Amino acid sequence: RSIQHPIFVTIRLLEAYEEVLRRAGVMWYHGPVERSNRKLIDALEASGGVTNIGTDDRFVWFRRSLINGQRLS
Repeated sequence: RSIQHPIFVTIRLLEAYEEVLRRAGVMWYHGPVERSNRKLIDALEASGGVTNIGTDDRFVWFRRSLINGQRLS
């Protein structure tokens, strides 16, 4: 059986994870996206919720700040 709307589940899981990080005192984190995943890279850059901090051979790296309390949804 599959999840009908996996993006909504993913967003809620990320929100919960970020809340745990905030309560632990984490102010930001880095996340990689494979360079071949142009659709996700474009979506992240358009969201305004992350900052593109560079690329390497395989990944585009993003930084997400938790300081300002910005939510994913």
